[in-house]
Amino acid sequence: GAILEWDRSAALADFILMRPSGAPRAVLALRGTLLKTPTIRRDMEDDLRFLAWESLKGSVRYSVALEALKSTVEKYGSFNVCIAGHSLGAGFALQVGKSLAKQGVFVETHLFNPPSVSLAMSLRSI
Repeated sequence: GAILEWDRSAALADFILMRPSGAPRAVLALRGTLLKTPTIRRDMEDDLRFLAWESLKGSVRYSVALEALKSTVEKYGSFNVCIAGHSLGAGFALQVGKSLAKQGVFVETHLFNPPSVSLAMSLRSI
């Protein structure tokens, strides 16, 4: 994943004088599964983890994303931060966002093609 922060000087170069209303100061973006090295093994393990246990909490990526989001929220405030993810990254974004929500920290979350819990449940019943 990556943390993307609002850069005022870069915006000024494009003649954007102020941050658009409602735009976050920082976005934590989490990618989906990559079927090539060097991450294919870890990504496949996380995909299988989700299918088997409907959770990604045992993954190193989960822990890193949670800590990154917490530190970004501390820096900018939860109303200035958003988390986004696609595919496997959306699964991480959902669970990281949910963990913070349980602590009373609410962060805007955008999920694109998240993994299906119903698929995991169907495969477990076979």
